[in-house]
This record gives sequence, structure tokens and C-alpha cells, in this order.
Amino acid sequence: MKPAKTAYIVTGASQGIGAEFVSQILAQQAPVFGISRRPADIQHPLYQGASADLSQPFDATALVQQALSFFGQFGLDTLVLINNAGTVAPMAISGNYPETAVATAIHLNLTAPILLSNAFIQLLPPALHGKLLHISSGAAQNPYPGWGVYGASKAGIDHFSRIVQKEHPALCSVAMYPGVVNTGMQAEIRAQKEADFPNLAQFIALKDNDALSEPKDVARAILSYLASPAFGSEAVVDIRKLADD
Repeated sequence: MKPAKTAYIVTGASQGIGAEFVSQILAQQAPVFGISRRPADIQHPLYQGASADLSQPFDATALVQQALSFFGQFGLDTLVLINNAGTVAPMAISGNYPETAVATAIHLNLTAPILLSNAFIQLLPPALHGKLLHISSGAAQNPYPGWGVYGASKAGIDHFSRIVQKEHPALCSVAMYPGVVNTGMQAEIRAQKEADFPNLAQFIALKDNDALSEPKDVARAILSYLASPAFGSEAVVDIRKLADD
């Protein structure tokens, strides 16, 4: 097998930005271990997938060990974990949250990335450089009514990234805001009732005015930044602001 310098673990690998990450990484001839609830239909010698529902209890150590076993055939100097899987549900005004949906969202958006990052740090071979990329959201900073659970979970992952950067200076950890991207999540947002998400009209207008970014463009920009010397200089980054610089 041809040696590769960097290998990637990607969650939410079967759709949206995650699927674009996988496609573009494979096009660079780099190996990928994809984690998704539904198996991704990918047949490629540099790809191995694992089915796991990250919204429920799972064995993070076993998943990272499985990835490392697959990557053992490649000559690596860098290992990357991209925590991409997430959900915007439940969208509701506080006082109306369905309890089970809250627990599911917090587990997927916050608990799972922390557990996978913890296993990644524990198991990272000493000879390899490690990078953590967490897909976050501007909702971590902007208080959108109806997104209390989503915003709180993303704020949590932002702060986790800051702490990891302090704890492990040699390990790059970045929470990334991808902007408003034309994925199934946006379709889910537009299908809500205004009573549950008062900013509904704003997001419908973004679609109507062709103001959504495309997943392939966002994935390309993020992967480019991930490979740059600047990655890790800040613990929380908005990809749109980088594009404006």
C-alpha cells in the first residue's frame, strides 16, 4: 500500500459535510475511517467504515482502536479526528423540550465528541502528530430562540476545544464554524414551525436567495485550513472570517 502522511477519522461520514470530507480526503489519496449511524456506500481501498449511533452510549475506545488498526498499513506522521456528526433537534422554546430528545442531542453534539477526543488522545501513537477538528456553529455564540439545546451543546464543544488546547499544547484542537450550509440540517430547520423557531423566516430567505454555502466548498475550505500551519493557532474559528481575511 502506498504510504500516506495523514489519516483521518470522520464522524457523520455518510451525508452532508461529512460525506464531502470523506470524498475530498480520498481524492487526496489519504486514508479515512468513517463513522456513521448508517453505513456509507463507499468502496475504496483507502476507506474503512464503522456503524455507530453516537447519540446513544457507545465504545469510543473500540472505535479509535479499530481506526488505528486500519491505519497501521500506512506510513503516517499525522492523525486527524473530525468530530462532524451532530443534530439541530430539538428545536423548541425552553419549557417545551421533549426530555428524550434533549438527552439524545447532548450526547451526539457534546458527549460523543468529548469521548472520541479522549480516546484519540489516550491512544495516539507517540510518533504521530494529532489534530482535533470539531464542527461547531455560530449558534454557540448567538442566542437564537428555539436553539437552546443546540446552542448550549455547541458552546460546550467550543470550550472543550479551548481546554484541550491548554492541556495539550502539542495537540492542535479547533472548533470550527462552517457557516450556513446547504445540507439536510437546513431543510430540517426550514420545516419547523415559527412558534418553535422564531428566526424561521431568516433561514427560509437564505435558501430563497441562494445564500447557502455548498457542502463541497465548505469541506474544501476547512480541509485546506486543517492542512495549513495556522491550524491550531486559535481554538475556535469561523471559516467565513478566514475567507474574508
